[in-house]
Amino acid sequence: MQDRKKIKGMRQFMVFTLPHERDPELKTPVIELDCSTETETAIEYDSTEVIEQVILSLARQRARSAGYNSGAQAVLDAFGLTIPDYLAKRKENKAKKSLDKGEQQQ
Repeated sequence: MQDRKKIKGMRQFMVFTLPHERDPELKTPVIELDCSTETETAIEYDSTEVIEQVILSLARQRARSAGYNSGAQAVLDAFGLTIPDYLAKRKENKAKKSLDKGEQQQ
C-alpha cells in the first residue's frame, strides 16, 4: 500500500468468504485495514452493523452522484453541448476572468 496514493475518505475492507489460517471458523469475515498507521492495522468486525452502515452510506452517495450526473447531462443536452465542449468553455471563461482581474488591478 506504500506505493499507492492515499485518498481522503478511503476505507479498505477485506471480506473473507472461506475460512483461512487466521480464522478457521470464520468468526470475523470482514476486516478493515486502518491505513492511518505506518503499518496497516487490522480492525476485525464480528458484527454486521458497521458493515451495513458503510454499505448504506455508499449506496446513498452513489445515488446522489448518479442524480447529480443525470441532472448535469440534462443541462448539457438542453444547451446542445458535450462534456468536452463544456470543459473548453469553462477554461475560456476562466482565462477571461483572469484577464479582467489583471486589467482592474492596473
